[in-house]
Amino acid sequence: LYLGKMPLPFRATDRLWDGDVSPQGVSANYEVFLSDASRLAAHSLLFLIDEASIGDDSAMIGGQLEFKHQLTPLIQTDFAVGYYNYQLHNTEGADLGDFRTNLILGNAYLSDFEILSLIASVRWNEWAHWPIEIRGDYSHNFGAARFANAHTDDAFGIDVMAGNLAVKGDARFSYGYAQSDVDSTLAAFAQDNIDFGTNYVFHSIGFDYALSSHLIFNSSLYRYHLKDTQFAPAGETGAWRNRLRLNLMATF
Repeated sequence: LYLGKMPLPFRATDRLWDGDVSPQGVSANYEVFLSDASRLAAHSLLFLIDEASIGDDSAMIGGQLEFKHQLTPLIQTDFAVGYYNYQLHNTEGADLGDFRTNLILGNAYLSDFEILSLIASVRWNEWAHWPIEIRGDYSHNFGAARFANAHTDDAFGIDVMAGNLAVKGDARFSYGYAQSDVDSTLAAFAQDNIDFGTNYVFHSIGFDYALSSHLIFNSSLYRYHLKDTQFAPAGETGAWRNRLRLNLMATF
C-alpha cells in the first residue's frame, strides 16, 4: 500500500507512461503465486492529478492485472491488461506543455480518456549476459473524439532487446517501432523522448553500457514524423526528424 508520492505501480511502456512519471495519491498492490512457475499480480492507483479550489478535482483511477509464467527454465513470459479512466474536470492551469499534441477545444480536451492497455513480453535467457526480450503493447482510448476520415484512438509498439546491465562491462542493444494516434492517450504523461506525445510514427535504436553496477551510459537514436498531418501543430509539415540522446544514469 502506497500513500503520497510513489513510483508508477504498473507495468508500462512509453506509449502511455513516461519513465519520469511519479504519481501522487493512493496505490494498492498484491501478488500471489499460482504455482512454482506462475504468479498473478494486481495493481491499482488513484492518481490525484490536480486540485481545484473551485469545482471538482482532476484525477485518474486505474487498475492492472499481470500474469507472469516461467514457460521453461530459460523462457519467461509476462502479460498485463490495464484500464485507466481520467476525470479531467479542471484544466484552467494547463498550458501547451500539458496538452502537447492532444486535441483541444478552447481550454479543454476534445476527447475523454478511457484507456485499455495490453502488454505482452517473452524473455529468453540462453546466454547469461545476452538475454533476448521481445515486448509488444497495444492501447485503445474508448473516449477519443471521432472523425470520419481519421483514426484518433489507437497506439501500438514493439521492442526487441538483447543484452543485460547487471554488472560492469554488460551491454544492451535495442530496436523499437511505434505508432500513436492523436488522442490514443493523455500526452501530458506519455513519453517525452521526442517532440510529440501522440500522433507519431517512431523508430528507435539504442545502446547501453554498464560502466559499473551503478553507472550506465545510454545512447538512443530516434527517427520519427507526424502520423496524421491534419492534426499537426502550427508550422509542422510531417517531415522525418532525427534526434540523438545521450544519458549517464547513476543508481543508488
